[in-house]
Amino acid sequence: MGMPHSKTWLCYHLVFATKNRHPFIAEPIERTVWGILWDICRANGLHPFAVGGIEDHIHVLVGIPATMCVADAARLIKGGSSMAIRQRFPQLSSFCWQNGYAALTFDYRSLDRLVRYVNHQREHHYGDKGD
Repeated sequence: MGMPHSKTWLCYHLVFATKNRHPFIAEPIERTVWGILWDICRANGLHPFAVGGIEDHIHVLVGIPATMCVADAARLIKGGSSMAIRQRFPQLSSFCWQNGYAALTFDYRSLDRLVRYVNHQREHHYGDKGD
């Protein structure tokens, strides 16, 4: 008889800023940047729930397998996305993330509220745009 299979995701709200909080992520490219981070998460075995932000910082809600520490997940997301952003947008050749990050845990009961928060960062920071 084989061992039972386990599936464990530890849920984190990661926040990190651009180097010196430089406003690299202009509104016209933000969705592409978010997609890059989403794809980097998936390519590294992480489960993204939401990615969003504004010009100078990003929020990533992500499930991380129990076999990976949060520092490794943050390193993979930040490192992979920096390179991909520079490749996708040659005008951002100096793009990079600031050292460090915030990592907060959350549970599934908070997921819907946090997804709304991450998906509406522009409104959160700049007020209702009247959309």
